[in-house]
Amino acid sequence: MMAAPRPRPPRGKIVQAAGAVIWRLSADAQTYVDTRCPKTEEDIEVLIVHRPKYNDWSWPKGKREPGESLLECATREVEEETGLTARLQAPLTTQRYRLGTHTTKAVYYWLGRIDVEASALRARTPVQRASKKEIDETRWVSPKKALKLLTRRGDQRLLEEVLVKLRAGTLETAPLIIVRHGKAISRKEWNEGEALRPLDREGVHQVRQMTGLFSAYGVSRFVTSPWRRCLATVGTYASLCGASVEIALEASEEAYVKDPESFRTTVKRLMRAGKQVPTALCVHRPTLPTVFEEIKQRTPSVIARQIPQEDPYLRTAEMLVCHIAMVPDVLADASNQKVYDPNCDKQISGNNVDELLSAKELKKKHRRERRLKGILAEAEVKKSKKNTVNPAILAQRVQGKAVAFQHSGVHTEKAAMYGDDAVGLAKEEQESGKSPSCSKIPDDHRKHTSVHESLPTGVKSGNMPHATPKNVSEKLTLKTSKLPKPGPKVTARIVSIERVRPFTP
Repeated sequence: MMAAPRPRPPRGKIVQAAGAVIWRLSADAQTYVDTRCPKTEEDIEVLIVHRPKYNDWSWPKGKREPGESLLECATREVEEETGLTARLQAPLTTQRYRLGTHTTKAVYYWLGRIDVEASALRARTPVQRASKKEIDETRWVSPKKALKLLTRRGDQRLLEEVLVKLRAGTLETAPLIIVRHGKAISRKEWNEGEALRPLDREGVHQVRQMTGLFSAYGVSRFVTSPWRRCLATVGTYASLCGASVEIALEASEEAYVKDPESFRTTVKRLMRAGKQVPTALCVHRPTLPTVFEEIKQRTPSVIARQIPQEDPYLRTAEMLVCHIAMVPDVLADASNQKVYDPNCDKQISGNNVDELLSAKELKKKHRRERRLKGILAEAEVKKSKKNTVNPAILAQRVQGKAVAFQHSGVHTEKAAMYGDDAVGLAKEEQESGKSPSCSKIPDDHRKHTSVHESLPTGVKSGNMPHATPKNVSEKLTLKTSKLPKPGPKVTARIVSIERVRPFTP
């Protein structure tokens, strides 16, 4: 007689919620040159809320409503609980905890800023402020104070993750969204030109869903193919919110086949270091491999594996959101810095997060920062030494002129004058900001001292090649080392990647 099969455990229920860690620069914040990247923890403030029902401090968050995407849920909850409108940045680690028997709550978090343009809010549903019974206080505090106030350990870990990004220079980001156009009418059903093929019924529904996603990221600029289905994909949001639309002729399928390098140049331009605004690039499926090749070159390997590798790469109306940080060179050149990506499977579990954010790892980062500060300080000292003229060297040069005059046998009174007060002359020239050169020697003296002026004491002129007065004047001039021209002070780096699809009930 066969044993009865073991009963299956009941399927667990997952309650989805979303929120954001909103941050801003403090009043006296210091940032790196050409960036909005804060230097230290004291340069930022974070926004926390107090819930009287649970008597705790936490991040603004809430459950997802029916027919709502997680991105829209995060921005709505922030506005409801704090009264502030925000745009989302890079994602943070998802927090999961049990609510009861067979029920798990998953809260998805993003970084957020409150600098979203007012025009982007037109695509969002109006919300009402939460009651005092739900949220009775909101407060901007420093990270140090927030660690003391936050009640749950999971919320404290999120703040520690934010501080890791701050030290790496990747806290401030702007999204570059790669969008494949909405679903279009089949080629078999369309008899006119390919450039005029429109969206079908499903594609129109996708476009309506995408407006909320664009608004959540605060998109204010579109670069799109001139073909009809791409223009229709971005046109709804652009017309509602007044976003700028740039037509890229090289992004069409026909132009891409003829000249793919022109389209590659456009992609590079969008990812170039400089002032970044939330931008979306709407393209066709055949052009996606070129886009992903350029993205991969600016993405660490641990994150690059999230880039689609197989055709069709992205489904219709699907987005690949690349969060680009303008990392200061002093931080980008630091070696052995781990890139933390919450989307990687190996880093989602609590144990790996603890290991990454452990005290030992933080000590290593602090040690690297101190070493880097020492290198920078040493470089500044070397620069100051290069720009400072040593009086002893000037004295030797001027003394050499006197010896050369004596060897030439002419104008010995001038040689004596230079030789007696060589150090004094050197100091005088240093104070006046001039370097000893042939301008100190009259022209009638210079033409009699062609070779001897450039010779050290005891060297015969017969062993030296012939030198014209012009060559001699160049050799007598004290050449100060020229500092190299400063290169770009920031480097564009993709620090996180998301794949987003319009919500389908």
